[in-house]
Amino acid sequence: MTASSTRGGGFLVGVIYGLIASTALYLVLCYLFPTNLEPAPMVSADSGAPVVMDAVGSSTVPDASAPDVAAPALAQPDVGANETIAVGGAGDSGPAPTAGTQIASTEAVSEPAVATEPADVPDIGTPTQETAAPGADTTVPVTTAAEVASNTTVAPPSELGSGVSGPAIEVFATAFSGDTSKPMMAIVLEDTLEASLQPLVDSGVPISFAVPANIENSITAQSIRGEGFEVVALIPEGASRTEGVAENIARFMQNVPVAVALMDASTPALMLNRDSMQVVIETSKPAGLGLITFAKNGELVARSQAEEAGVLFGSALQISDELQDEELIIQALNQAAFVAGTNDRAIIFAKTRPTTIAALLRWFQSARAGQVEIVPVSVVLQRPSN
Repeated sequence: MTASSTRGGGFLVGVIYGLIASTALYLVLCYLFPTNLEPAPMVSADSGAPVVMDAVGSSTVPDASAPDVAAPALAQPDVGANETIAVGGAGDSGPAPTAGTQIASTEAVSEPAVATEPADVPDIGTPTQETAAPGADTTVPVTTAAEVASNTTVAPPSELGSGVSGPAIEVFATAFSGDTSKPMMAIVLEDTLEASLQPLVDSGVPISFAVPANIENSITAQSIRGEGFEVVALIPEGASRTEGVAENIARFMQNVPVAVALMDASTPALMLNRDSMQVVIETSKPAGLGLITFAKNGELVARSQAEEAGVLFGSALQISDELQDEELIIQALNQAAFVAGTNDRAIIFAKTRPTTIAALLRWFQSARAGQVEIVPVSVVLQRPSN
């Protein structure tokens, strides 16, 4: 009995000591780690802290879409006005260099002026001027045909013919030894004095040049012929169909004495009028000139009149003056080549604007140009029709 009480009293004492120890440990922990039981204060929108979201229960939901951000425009360098610059000159082998836009403070490097004028090849009908490309210290001199002619002794037409008598289309024709089995195409150019013709001269293509016949152009015409290019006398625009036709034609032939052919004006066309065409034939036939008009209504009648009179005749396709795009001019040249392939011959007429010259130089290297033989205009006129 005594042993049982002792064991029961010891257990109770152990429980008491355990409670005391637990209470003491709890108090120590509360002292070391006090607990803040006050509720956290509400954050006011006016407290200066950013409001992340409105109070619970608000129907306003922030827009999840990305905000519109305007991309800032990049600052472009001021390169000045886009002015047209006349390029090239007599003796040039290509157009004058153009200055590129300076970027990131780089400076355009000046190229030294190089004289590229080949010997004994005068420029044809280009005005005197100096062309300076912005940003480059290079000037390109341009020489006129008159200046070339003044320094060149030119033989009169009778001496150019070397005493050989015959029609002008034979006496003043240039030598040709190309491939006569191909369709033939003649290119006749009227110089507008806007760009150097030297790149065309250097190309070696047998181009023919139309010289205005309303003024005395014998020196210019003979200079062109002396350099190996055929000349065509170009009837001026506005020539009368009714008054003084014979006198005018005689004067035109005298102004351009080494011409192989007489080329009609586009408006009004003397050769597309039956009466004036008859006068043109009667006046020019004794000199042996070929006749060229444009492919328009009335061409067949003019061709019939020329054939009946035994005069060589041709019609030309004209590249419009409004075409200032290289690709469109190349398309026109391709069309002329197609006509040549169909009719075995073709003539195309254009003015020497810078864009036209650039297009011609590109087209000469094309596969389409290789399908035809580019010849002097007299060769096309003398080729029998199909």
